[in-house]
Amino acid sequence: MASESEYALGHTVDCVNCQWRDKWSYSHKGVAKWDKCSIARHKHIKEMGRSNYIKSIIESPDSYSVNPLDCDKRYVRDRIKNNRMWVHLYFKGREKDWVVIEPNKHEILVQASWWVRKLFGVADRFHQWQDARALKRAEKLVEKRKTVLLTHIVKELPRV
Repeated sequence: MASESEYALGHTVDCVNCQWRDKWSYSHKGVAKWDKCSIARHKHIKEMGRSNYIKSIIESPDSYSVNPLDCDKRYVRDRIKNNRMWVHLYFKGREKDWVVIEPNKHEILVQASWWVRKLFGVADRFHQWQDARALKRAEKLVEKRKTVLLTHIVKELPRV
């Protein structure tokens, strides 16, 4: 278990839900010293392709391209559980899409509980079966009409 001193950054950082944060530990919900920012690049070392520790960036903000204290490149992707909102999106056909709150900054994925998803999945399969059955019936009616029409045409033809 991580100690509390690992989470003492000295400043309040708003990187908790940021997509660019590489978590050091998944057991704690705060930002640790050893967490990394994957978009922060050192201004003087151009070839540095790896992530940088958030603590190092806070200690020398002038040396990095991003400052976690006032980051404008923060990108948050949240997941929320809301059955009613998920059903509303389901009827629009957007239940699997991310809802954009602020472009290039904040997105939300609405999820429903497993039984709501299961119920609507069963309903979808039933409607697919019903549509296929209606299509087969319509095809049979078309074939029947063609048969009746051809029979009528053949009866009207003169015999030789």
